[in-house]
Amino acid sequence: MKKIVFFGSYFEVLEVIAEHHDIFCVFLENKSSNIELFNSLIKKGYNARLIKNIDQAILELPPNLYAISASFGLIFKHQHLNHFSKVINFHPGCLYSNRGKHPLPQAILNSHKTMSVSVHEITDEKIDLGKFIAKLELTIDYSSDYNSNDCRMRSCLKYLASYVSENLDSGLVSCDLLETEESYYPPLNKELLNEIMASENLIKWQPSV
Repeated sequence: MKKIVFFGSYFEVLEVIAEHHDIFCVFLENKSSNIELFNSLIKKGYNARLIKNIDQAILELPPNLYAISASFGLIFKHQHLNHFSKVINFHPGCLYSNRGKHPLPQAILNSHKTMSVSVHEITDEKIDLGKFIAKLELTIDYSSDYNSNDCRMRSCLKYLASYVSENLDSGLVSCDLLETEESYYPPLNKELLNEIMASENLIKWQPSV
């Protein structure tokens, strides 16, 4: 059993990891969308914090703990990575073709046939790179809405979290990810992102700009 520092708002990942390991602390980005989850975590007995930067978190932590990140938007810098024994990230997209902050909306914009959840070890400051561990892939249902696809994508999280949790003590098998310029996409603007997420039928939806 390892002591884990959890960063992010994918509660389904946290819940699985907590079944096998000791959750030392949970850090959420200090934004309005996380307040309800933060209050819920406190009620469930988690040592939870709202933070504006990772430096703030490091001050509260002993060195060499394991860190797991799942739906956490702040970037881990070299000094942060050096503080932990290992940092493992759950990315809701394909690390080989869809790195960045909004992988599912970007996959829809690019008319990709599939969506993914990937797990990798963060080894430097480059976004969604490092050491590849695992990936699950599902077909995007363009006849449905965004939320239905997002829910199906998130259904993979528990399975991957179980794999990670069960293999933390014995060691996770990984391989280096190769960086390619075309695999990274910058964040979408808020208006376009909201349009995609509000769409009730992805086949009929077209961007307004």
